[in-house]
Amino acid sequence: MAPPHATRKPSNSTSRVSTRGGHCESRRRIAEQVEDEMDEANEEAEEMDIDEVEAEAVEPEDSQGAGDSKLQQLMVDMVDAQRRRHQVRKQGVYKSYTRCHTDAQEAITSLFDEHEKKAAQAYDAQISRLQSLLKQKAAIEAAMSEKLVNLRKDYIQQSKALEKVVEYRIRELR
Repeated sequence: MAPPHATRKPSNSTSRVSTRGGHCESRRRIAEQVEDEMDEANEEAEEMDIDEVEAEAVEPEDSQGAGDSKLQQLMVDMVDAQRRRHQVRKQGVYKSYTRCHTDAQEAITSLFDEHEKKAAQAYDAQISRLQSLLKQKAAIEAAMSEKLVNLRKDYIQQSKALEKVVEYRIRELR
């Protein structure tokens, strides 16, 4: 009985020894890294939003009112700046993705067009070769049938000549 085969699980790691795909592959890896960073930034922004809501819920004391408002304003400015940076990164990733997508789509389209062109050329060459071979076959068959007709005529003539010789010999023997 053969030993059981273990199924091989695909690896999703980005550190491969050899990769194919060129610039789109590296762009995809960069986009994944940026996406991970964006997810982390989103989580941080959400945490900051939660902290901001909690900070607003706590009413400042009168003695710390001016300091807290500056601190709150600083926090709001930081969150806004983080949102802007996040939006810029998101737009950059989207632009990179669309550029990579259009490049890949154009490459695939040109590859298929080129393949179709080569296939059409090969098909045309095969058809022309087939037509020439069919003409050659027809010519050979015509020559064969002509030779067969001539061969039959020669056979009939030879058989008649042989009959005459045999009849002559029979007459001599009598």
